[in-house]
Amino acid sequence: MGTERLTEEQVGQIVTAFLTATPHKCRFDEIEARRVHSLSESLQGEGMENFRAVLEFGAMLRNIRKWGVAAIVAAVIAALGTWIWTGFIAAIKKGG
Repeated sequence: MGTERLTEEQVGQIVTAFLTATPHKCRFDEIEARRVHSLSESLQGEGMENFRAVLEFGAMLRNIRKWGVAAIVAAVIAALGTWIWTGFIAAIKKGG
């Protein structure tokens, strides 16, 4: 299929379709349309690979933040436990 050539009739149909097609009607306002079209153009070529890398980096930052919060909570609990244990030991030594 990749080596077949188009006939003159097929080429004519394609050209006619392009010439009779209605212009692209963007559903965004002018500013949004420029941004969306700019994004679309930037994703061509290696742009999509770069965009995926940015998404993966964002997901990694989200995971780091999630684990960071868990580490802070664990540190606070450990500090409270140590503080209570130290007070308990001090009370035993004072009483004994």
